Amino acid sequence: MNQLVSIIVPIYNVQNYLEECVNSLLAQTHKEIEVILVDDESPDNCPQMCEDFAKKDSRIKVIHKKNGGLSSARNAGLDIATGNYIMFIDSDDFVEHNMVEELLAIKAQSNADIVCGGIYRYTNGTAEVIPSTVSKENIEIMDNTTALKKLLLRSINCSSCNKLYSKTFIGETRFKEGRNNEDHPFLFELYQKNGAIAYTNKAYYYYRYNQESISRTFNDRSFDIIKNIDDLEKEIETKKLDIEKEFRLYKSYVYLLFAFLLQKNNCKEKFNSEYNKIVKYIKQNIWYILFNSDIRIKNKIVALLTILKFL
Repeated sequence: MNQLVSIIVPIYNVQNYLEECVNSLLAQTHKEIEVILVDDESPDNCPQMCEDFAKKDSRIKVIHKKNGGLSSARNAGLDIATGNYIMFIDSDDFVEHNMVEELLAIKAQSNADIVCGGIYRYTNGTAEVIPSTVSKENIEIMDNTTALKKLLLRSINCSSCNKLYSKTFIGETRFKEGRNNEDHPFLFELYQKNGAIAYTNKAYYYYRYNQESISRTFNDRSFDIIKNIDDLEKEIETKKLDIEKEFRLYKSYVYLLFAFLLQKNNCKEKFNSEYNKIVKYIKQNIWYILFNSDIRIKNKIVALLTILKFL
């Protein structure tokens, strides 16, 4: 059986980290890989670095494309991938050398459509496992509905990068372009398909925690997650998905987080319409928030302060 794994790496302005990332892929103990480097019109030396990598190893393919963002780059890689399996790696991160081999072994053992390894948070040379990314069991297999509920409850990780996917399971599913928080809609769509997802208790992926990352900056694009929530809410209503309870808890968590961030960063006036929408939701759901045992005390305090500050 074809064991070729296509590893898609979107690249933009990461010349200081790209070599470590690519070397960790080329050093995989499972040698049957193709590494697809997608240069998203990077303004630094990354385009030339990609070409140099390709000259040294025939398993590397390079795409140079007009800048379109992370989702666009991943989709470009998906469109040319020839492997039976797919992985996504962010270009400022790196992985253990046995990641592909061990995830493939779990795939063979479990027959899961998606196999998820754990993630290390890597900060200044120190690595710490992120608890929500690893299973308490050696291998935990769940159906798609269970996985979708756990995703909404934030009890499993929502990154697309620590996973091995069957290409046929991805099918025509693609990342939503033009938005941040792109992993959520991608996984939400996949986890609605009738399949199995396996989680392991071992971590392989080193996520480089960067305070200057776009995911750490609060700006207009930060509200893309709320747009994604609106889209998912429509899907739940249209498809009559049995995840209303978990979705409401997830939506409450996100809205409370944004209420806190808007207040902390003194952005209520700058993002007035978004803030009003958030406050309206919190006011309409205040009793649910206050009396739900799954919502933390600090978030309940945020809810009360938000309403009081708005009055």
